[in-house]
Amino acid sequence: MTQNVQRAVLGCVLVICVVLRFTGLDWGIRTLDGFALDGRPVPVSEAGFHADADALYMAAQSLSDSLYPLHNYGGADYFFTSYGTVFLYLNRVSSEVGSWFGDFEDFGPNVEDINASRLSGRWVSALASAITVWLIWLLGKSVMGPVGGLLGAGLAAVMPMSVQAAHLETVDGLLGLWFTAALLPILRIASRPTMRDFVVAGLFIGLAVATKINGLFLLLPLGLAHLQGQQERLSPAVVRVR
Repeated sequence: MTQNVQRAVLGCVLVICVVLRFTGLDWGIRTLDGFALDGRPVPVSEAGFHADADALYMAAQSLSDSLYPLHNYGGADYFFTSYGTVFLYLNRVSSEVGSWFGDFEDFGPNVEDINASRLSGRWVSALASAITVWLIWLLGKSVMGPVGGLLGAGLAAVMPMSVQAAHLETVDGLLGLWFTAALLPILRIASRPTMRDFVVAGLFIGLAVATKINGLFLLLPLGLAHLQGQQERLSPAVVRVR
């Protein structure tokens, strides 16, 4: 496969990926437009579309008054520990930047503020999911060549669960990004371990854990890659001794 063909196919895959992830991000918000309950407009955070997204929104909202996200239960504030803080801070950054260009207040009290801030969190998920598809291309190419990389990226681009996660203000799309990014240096550690790859892998594993505790599972491939890398490094010495 020539370089031009690779670029053309990859370009088509990425276009499909972006269209599927960024189309319809305002679902729910669009549905509630013009809807009122007892004469009061209903923001998407009160519609109960997704419990995790609602909890994450409230935790991100609490960052207006606290450096660490809080969860209010029974009239008392508790530290929010259901998920890590990386997504919450990125949601706040995305909403703040969006408020510079849009007519809304970052995590403000009005319906328009709430809906726009919620949409900013979905943008974080969609962008993370789109970058993940590109990383899968790099990962697949390094393991199975250009054809394998394109097939992997193509499957990831249209995978229903991946597209769904990109449309939710939840941590799953961002977690997938950190997992995929961590696997790139981990693969290099398995063949030619360097301190740089260990540092990069550790950085992405840390981001994954700070997004969701499931990121700890990345320690398993890292450990196996380290053992494989040590075996690859020692094998020539063993041959020479014999």
